[in-house]
Amino acid sequence: MANISKSENPCVLLHGPESACLGTIPVPKLSDYPADHVLLQTAYTGVCGSDVHFHLHGGIGSDNRKYAQYYVSQPGIGKDSSNGLVMGHEATATVYQIGPAVRSLIVGDNVAIEPAIPCRTCIRCAEGMYNLCFDMRFAASFYEDAEITTTVTNNNGQATKVPFIRSTPGTLSEYYVLPESLCYKLPEHISLKEGVLIEPLAVAVHAVRLAGINPMTKSVLVTGAGTIGLAVAAIACSYGANKLILVDIDDKKLSLAKEWLLGSGHENGQMSGTAINTATTVHAINSSHIGNSPAETATIIKQDKNINLGTGADAAIEATGSPLATRLCIHALRPGGHMVQTGLSKTAAMNDFPITDLSEKEIHLHGAFRYKSGDFETARDLLARGVVRNVERLINKVWEFEEFEEAWKATRDGNIGGRGVKNLITCPGLQEGSV
Repeated sequence: MANISKSENPCVLLHGPESACLGTIPVPKLSDYPADHVLLQTAYTGVCGSDVHFHLHGGIGSDNRKYAQYYVSQPGIGKDSSNGLVMGHEATATVYQIGPAVRSLIVGDNVAIEPAIPCRTCIRCAEGMYNLCFDMRFAASFYEDAEITTTVTNNNGQATKVPFIRSTPGTLSEYYVLPESLCYKLPEHISLKEGVLIEPLAVAVHAVRLAGINPMTKSVLVTGAGTIGLAVAAIACSYGANKLILVDIDDKKLSLAKEWLLGSGHENGQMSGTAINTATTVHAINSSHIGNSPAETATIIKQDKNINLGTGADAAIEATGSPLATRLCIHALRPGGHMVQTGLSKTAAMNDFPITDLSEKEIHLHGAFRYKSGDFETARDLLARGVVRNVERLINKVWEFEEFEEAWKATRDGNIGGRGVKNLITCPGLQEGSV
């Protein structure tokens, strides 16, 4: 077992909208955790769209009490070098110490991190849907501590006692602690950089499973060619989709998508395209060039003889959070089609939702939130077996730890510069020469 001589754990702390800094938190003591936990030295953390929301607004969702600015305003928290929300949740790491009950990992193993710690006892966890756990502790997010209350005064001067808000630290720190069961060992041919993509691939696995995509699925529409959209496209191909229609408003992302999914034939004696396993036909469409409304755009896509959708797509997965994209999916589906809403919207409600079209075509509409039991392992295995491959091509840039804000802004601006769509941040514990 390695000894930790450091007393401080460097990290990135968020205090509110566009207010973040480098700071320190205590180095976790493995002896303070259950025997099945491991102490990790983090390597790379990927930037997610939710990180951008947190940076711009302090949080995401309709509960403003679970925002950084509220968290640090509570009594006893405050904005200083050791408080705030530790950011990051898409990460890889190297095992640094192991608890006495750990059996599947040894010191030095490289792992992908599943950043969600469920209670394992509630009814949702028992059903395998721990993404809906009543007592989830997700990295870089907030939760209520019902045993401690604080007083909140409304605009009328009325005081109310509410649960204290606590934070679950994220992965943008040198050391991180997780249960053994949430650390997925990487095979030697998968680098620590590539392993970061397992988390968004797990989101995609969850969405594709919800959509029921299989070799009998003739056509799948995916809106959004960002990281999640591309991951969904790849997983849909690996699950047997015959025809893929990928829609975005950015030509550079669509060009990258076709290159990554279809490849250029053979490289080093192997097929280079991700979709080549199922011989999927891929169509990349820039929706900003066609149609004056989502309904009109959907009609044009369905009538395109090169695509040949007939009455519409069998399945659609929305991966942008844009209301326009959601409407496009509904209009583009065939009667009885399946739609999964994976993208998180900037607003809690959506106007002009085509409820009549949804009902008359009897569309099966399903929300999607993160991933549930088995999704993360499946994503790791698809990557390890080469079913999904060349994921390093999706990496736009690897930023230094001190450049975390530039990495967030690059993701916000969508400036891929002809490269990939995923920005990575190097964590301070990464050893020289690691890959």
